[in-house]
Amino acid sequence: MNTLGYLERLKRNDQCSQVWWDSSPAVYLPYKHHLLEKYPAAATYIERLMPNDFSKPWGLCSVTTNPRLVTAVILEKREYWSSRFNLASLSPDELRKQLYNEVIIEGAASLQPRWVQSAQAEGWISAQVDPVDVRCAERMTARGLELQRLAPNVMVKVPGSLEGMATVEQLVAQGASVNITFCFTVAQFQAGIQAIERGLATARSNGVDTAHCNHVITFMIGRFACQPEFTLQAAERGLALSAEELRWAELMIYEQIQALVTASTVPVKTLLSSIKVDVDERGNKHCWHLEKTGQTATCYTLTPRHRGVSGRA
Repeated sequence: MNTLGYLERLKRNDQCSQVWWDSSPAVYLPYKHHLLEKYPAAATYIERLMPNDFSKPWGLCSVTTNPRLVTAVILEKREYWSSRFNLASLSPDELRKQLYNEVIIEGAASLQPRWVQSAQAEGWISAQVDPVDVRCAERMTARGLELQRLAPNVMVKVPGSLEGMATVEQLVAQGASVNITFCFTVAQFQAGIQAIERGLATARSNGVDTAHCNHVITFMIGRFACQPEFTLQAAERGLALSAEELRWAELMIYEQIQALVTASTVPVKTLLSSIKVDVDERGNKHCWHLEKTGQTATCYTLTPRHRGVSGRA
């Protein structure tokens, strides 16, 4: 079988493109086994994309998580995680934080060999600040620094809100790697790049080493066209957009984002999440988010979906 797999074809366009696991590393191997059982004819491609662990220099190379995904992992193996703590000595908030930290630490350890082998270019795990703090830069920064200290290959995940951009600037200034998430617009990408740029300038002036930091901005590509406000704005202009036109709108944003990233002087990549598969009138499946992107350096999050296991950036 000489047909190239997806990752090989992606790398032919740009060697800097990557594919990430969009869930906890704890569910990675079980999901691979599920795929092998369900699609035995595709075993060669599955093995190429998903080696048994993240240490191999091919396949999925980094991980993005969020609090919901971490909680699902904890609830699935309650005894395993709770056995690590003296539950009587911790308040509910302290226990929640400790459990979250433990999942991130374990995940970071599974990725660290890849992180070392790649000279810190790969092998990252995104750990998100608490979503309830989305409007408080001070709390997000404090929590982000805590997460950063859990392991050297932790990338702090921060929402692309106004307060989030202030948080990004402060974290980058202190040598943290960041993932700016929940971004839908070109303006958010521009603000994110500028926040990283300001943070790096402060880091340089303070003698903070950022040589091996890694920064990505997440475009929720599959969630843009389904926003009610987008449909409303189109209707106000007398436009009734087809399913294809909605996908083209998302792709046009991607192209504008890539132009910004390419022109930027700061080290940042686009990370595509919420990738959608469409079914046409003949019942054929296609995924424009994969098929019509990737000519320039792009990172993708691939999401497991079975037996209650799911992932979203």
